[in-house]
Amino acid sequence: MKNFSKKVWLDIVLFIAMIYLMCYRYVPRVPHEILGTLIIFALILHVYWNRRAFRIKSLETILLVIFILTIISGVCLSHEIFRELIGGAFRKNVLVHKLHASMPYYAMILTGIHLGMNLRFRIPLQFGSLMILAGIWGSLENSLLQHLIFQRVKHAERFPEFTPEIFLSIVSIFLASIVIGYFYKHRRQIFKRA
Repeated sequence: MKNFSKKVWLDIVLFIAMIYLMCYRYVPRVPHEILGTLIIFALILHVYWNRRAFRIKSLETILLVIFILTIISGVCLSHEIFRELIGGAFRKNVLVHKLHASMPYYAMILTGIHLGMNLRFRIPLQFGSLMILAGIWGSLENSLLQHLIFQRVKHAERFPEFTPEIFLSIVSIFLASIVIGYFYKHRRQIFKRA
């Protein structure tokens, strides 16, 4: 545990926070909004600590834009923390709802790819392939395509009956994205070994 740097701990916290925020259907609004607000500071710290590796024309820039859109749309939809700052018209705006429902899925996938491209340990081909298959199942279970093309998802209403399948589908999409990022970065070595 001593070898874990503060950057790694922050990455773990961000990973857990993102999964928690993606499970918004089962979480009351106040904790969702509080964690959504706190994650802004964690992201700023993450970018600051990794500023030397940051490149303008890169996946990280796209991720930054997606997180900014997610945060702005989340503030506009706030029912609790930012309610007095933002007018009610934003909370009724369909585009704002669609942005806040879809952007986190883009953020999750691209964050996973980003994380996979920066992993410092080896993912075995068989395990990675299994994770990608699980991610395909998760994508179907969670209607990922509908989220990505800004369609309304029928089972995405708040506080439905909790099912482990939805939670596992989110985790599996995230893990599959990590594996895809890892396999992409190490594609030459993987194909030489295979």
